[in-house]
Amino acid sequence: GTGIVFSISLSGANKFLLDGYDVSKENVNMNERKYHLIITIVLEGHLDKVMSAAKRVGAQGGTVIRGRGLGNKEATKLFGFEIEPGRDLVLNVVEDSIKNKVMEEITKDVGIKTPCKGICLSIPVDNAIGINFNN
Repeated sequence: GTGIVFSISLSGANKFLLDGYDVSKENVNMNERKYHLIITIVLEGHLDKVMSAAKRVGAQGGTVIRGRGLGNKEATKLFGFEIEPGRDLVLNVVEDSIKNKVMEEITKDVGIKTPCKGICLSIPVDNAIGINFNN
């Protein structure tokens, strides 16, 4: 029991999906969104800094996805092989009331102008199950 299930609005899709779903603006009420998914992408090894910053201002936890960049100008060559820096994607679902504080704190600690080279963005969440912010 520590998982979270949430849904987000479909804002872009290929024609196959659009034909099957009604994604018109009239069906989306942005003012009713109670939660946001904050996505932070940082160089590998800096996820603890992201989580520390987020927790300082009220985030409860997060999920990490490992990845790698594509077409990165920072790629280096070692013995003729291109080495791409790894990436950590940190996902936090937070209440709307603290979203901006969390994003500002994360950006301050791991933003694009820091050695972590982080970017932070948010997506509104339509519905969420499994979140207990009362603890």
